[in-house]
Amino acid sequence: MLLNFDAWLFPYLWQTTREPTRDGACYLIYYVLGDTAASLFFPILYASTILWLKLYVARHGKETNVKTSPSNMAKVAGISVPLLASFLIANRIFSPQYILWMLPFLVFASTSPIPFYLFEIPNVAHTIFLFKYMADYPLLSYALRALRYLALLSIYLHTLLSGGMKERV
Repeated sequence: MLLNFDAWLFPYLWQTTREPTRDGACYLIYYVLGDTAASLFFPILYASTILWLKLYVARHGKETNVKTSPSNMAKVAGISVPLLASFLIANRIFSPQYILWMLPFLVFASTSPIPFYLFEIPNVAHTIFLFKYMADYPLLSYALRALRYLALLSIYLHTLLSGGMKERV
C-alpha cells in the first residue's frame, strides 16, 4: 500500500464526493444557499482565510520569537481560530472531536470569554437534549446546530474583520 498512490488518494476522493452529513455546517449551507451558491461560498471562504493568514503573518510574523510565552501562545491560537473555523464550516463530515479542537484556541486567543460561550452553549444544549428529546423534536436539534454554526461563523468573521483575536497581555 505504501507505493500505491491510488490507495492513498481514495479516502480523500471519497470524502469530497460524499453527501454532507446533517450535523455539519456544510449541509446547512447547501440547504440554505442551494448548490450553485454553496459551490461559490466555499472557495470564497478558503480564499479569504488564506488572504487573512498571509496578511496576519506579514504583520506579526517578525515579532514572534522562539520562546514560549503567553503572547506567542495567543498569536498561535489567534491564527488557529480562523483556520479551524473555516475547516469546521466547510467540512462535509462532522465529528464531535472538531469541537474539542476549537475550544482551547478560543480560550487562549481571546481576552473575553464571549467567543468560547457563544460557541459552547449550543453544543452543551445539543448534548443534553440529544438522547432524550432529539427523536421527538428534530427541529430543536437543527436549531441548536444552526446556532452553533452561526456562532462559529460570527467568530470567524469577527476575527478576520478585526485583524485577529485580541491578545492576552
